[in-house]
Amino acid sequence: MRFPAVSGKFYPADPYELRKMLDSLYKRVPESDIHGEILGIIAPHAGMIYSGFSAMHSFRQLEESKIRKYVIIGTNHSSYRDGTFITTSGDWMTPLGLSGISTDLARMIMSGCNWIIDDEESNDEEYSIEIELPYLQFLFRNSFSFVPIIMGDQSPVNAGRLARCLSEVDENFIIISSSDMAHYENERSVESKDFEIMSRIVDLDTRGFYQAIEKEGISICASGSIAALMEYTKIKNGKIRILHHATSASVNGDTETVVGYASMVAYR
Repeated sequence: MRFPAVSGKFYPADPYELRKMLDSLYKRVPESDIHGEILGIIAPHAGMIYSGFSAMHSFRQLEESKIRKYVIIGTNHSSYRDGTFITTSGDWMTPLGLSGISTDLARMIMSGCNWIIDDEESNDEEYSIEIELPYLQFLFRNSFSFVPIIMGDQSPVNAGRLARCLSEVDENFIIISSSDMAHYENERSVESKDFEIMSRIVDLDTRGFYQAIEKEGISICASGSIAALMEYTKIKNGKIRILHHATSASVNGDTETVVGYASMVAYR
């Protein structure tokens, strides 16, 4: 069993307070107006008080879908190991209870992606996947399962091969791409860079996405996770839409050291 690494830091450790916060976010976000098959979402992974409102815009897109298996793709902020890592079994605990890994789906992914490393330790202190679970637990309680994938290698080559691998898996699932946007610049700069990046995402322009990141020096912690969803969406003949954007400045009033948060949905 994996115990939470950031409970009480990134979200409330008390189940009542956590559910109360999620309920408040939920009631402020409109229900989905997407008509079609949901392929995936992009959701931020900062502290819930900062990015929760944006994140809930993404998670509400999942309500109408009958699919309850999720491949959550994150990054590792602590170890920075190259490679791509998956955990194939076990339960993860949050204050809202236990959520189980879909072992069958994880093994199907592993069988087609023999370069992915089965390594549960990659998530020991990492929060980019953990932070997304309370939203799913709030919406679906224990009626879902998930597969955690950590991308240590955020390169376009690795994002592309992960997308191709996932597209060949003979099972229904939805991708959750866990990433914040531009980091630690003034608010105007973050907003400008975020909207440039989001325009490339909507255009499914993976090459332009990476070029903009390099040219503008944009710090996106899980660019590979986003690019993998972009490439997967292209393979599935889908499209991506912007749902919401915000910055940390709207919460703490600091307009000089800002992080951007975007919620987006991929569908067809």
